[in-house]
Amino acid sequence: VGVWAILGGAGGALGVALGLGYGPSGSTGVAAALRAVVISATLAVGGIALAAPTATIVPDATVIGLAYLFVTAGVAVGFAAIPVHGWAARLTDAVPVPLVLALLVWIPVALAIVALTWADATTAPVVFDLGIERGALVAVALVTIVLGAVAAWIQDDLGHAFAYLAIADAGVTLLGLSILDPSGWAPTRTWLVAVLASKSALAALVAALELPFGTRRRQ
Repeated sequence: VGVWAILGGAGGALGVALGLGYGPSGSTGVAAALRAVVISATLAVGGIALAAPTATIVPDATVIGLAYLFVTAGVAVGFAAIPVHGWAARLTDAVPVPLVLALLVWIPVALAIVALTWADATTAPVVFDLGIERGALVAVALVTIVLGAVAAWIQDDLGHAFAYLAIADAGVTLLGLSILDPSGWAPTRTWLVAVLASKSALAALVAALELPFGTRRRQ
């Protein structure tokens, strides 16, 4: 929880500092992103707090199920998973791609690692029947992967294409969170490292193309 709060606060401060330099539209885009960070943190911390008493008593499947929903919903909001992706579009319209990278990839990836660590400590020791919760998460993940990829493909603005590719990658992360088995979480963490590396490189490429031409649109 502490890591989550520190990362969210640091990301928020960075976003405000950088977003203010891009006028009203930049401030509006960053404000939308910060609302998403706050909602994400609130859901996730609430879920972690809900499940905390189970560390000293016999775990209750209903409580764990609700906590799992809250934590994974927080991750989904942080990653701008479809259908809660509107804030990412507003952010991308207003600020450069490197700032989008920080708020849409770096911070959510760190939060996803926290969520995986929580799931490892909370759900792994006991087998829970979380079929409904997992089904809902898988549905959101699949919609995010498919629609995010399609949206990225039809964009002529490279900044928006970057954002939707990052959102599609988030769907794979959500699938990893749906596994509820330690054997699946190590590959998920590896995937998160790959997302960080690939999206950082892609953001650098988009920024490099925008610098000499003054536009992110494909000609």
